[in-house]
Amino acid sequence: MILAGQHECVIDAKNRLSIPSKLRDQLDPEMDGQGYFVVLESELILSIYPDRYFQRLVEQRPSSLTHSEDRRTFDRVRFGLSSPAEPDKQGRILLPEWLIRRAKLGKKVILTGAGDHMELWDQPRWEAFVEQNLPRLGEISSRVLDS
Repeated sequence: MILAGQHECVIDAKNRLSIPSKLRDQLDPEMDGQGYFVVLESELILSIYPDRYFQRLVEQRPSSLTHSEDRRTFDRVRFGLSSPAEPDKQGRILLPEWLIRRAKLGKKVILTGAGDHMELWDQPRWEAFVEQNLPRLGEISSRVLDS
């Protein structure tokens, strides 16, 4: 699975988001699942993971009976600010009001492919992010590729 591209979307009056077919078609229902997990990231972005893939990520984490305070805090916030989302027949998922509010999303949003997941950005925030980082892409890419 490689999720890529950007898609202008709207969160409707019932807080539903339609996952574009171009993104849905990149998923294998047998391997990746048919539902999603919506996770609030620290940058006020909602990450949307295929449910089976997200489950595998969680299961691959090192397990221990005693975790550091940072790990417990991370887990509490990460999983506490996450929500499962089952698509309807039109490919729409329901976003909880509290997640929309915490991510400070307006009705116009950008859904991007981010490799192994999708990211949901408030449209003006996405445009500002691209404008700020596009001129630095060569510099960033050489650091990333060299590491």
